[in-house]
Amino acid sequence: MSLGADGVLWERGGAVRGARPAAPTEVVDTTAAGDTVVGALAARLVGGDSFEVAMAWALCAASITVSRTGWARSIPHESEIRDRLASEQLRHR
Repeated sequence: MSLGADGVLWERGGAVRGARPAAPTEVVDTTAAGDTVVGALAARLVGGDSFEVAMAWALCAASITVSRTGWARSIPHESEIRDRLASEQLRHR
C-alpha cells in the first residue's frame, strides 16, 4: 500500500508484513511515481532480489522520478538508482 511521501506498507495473508519509509526528496512531479515503483519492484524480483531489497530499490527509483518533471524522461536509469543507494548507505554508516 502506497503511503505517498511516507513510504509503503506491504501485507501478506491480511497482515502487515513490512514497511519502508520514502527517501527524503524534493518533489517536483509525481506523474510516473507509481509506474516507477511497480516496474522497478518487478524487475528486481524477477532478477532474484528478496522482496525487501526489491522494495528498497523501487522506492529509491521513485524518489529520483518525483524529483524531475515529465513522464518517461523522469524514470531513472539503473546506474542512477545504484549510485543513489550507494550514497545513502555511506551516509548511514
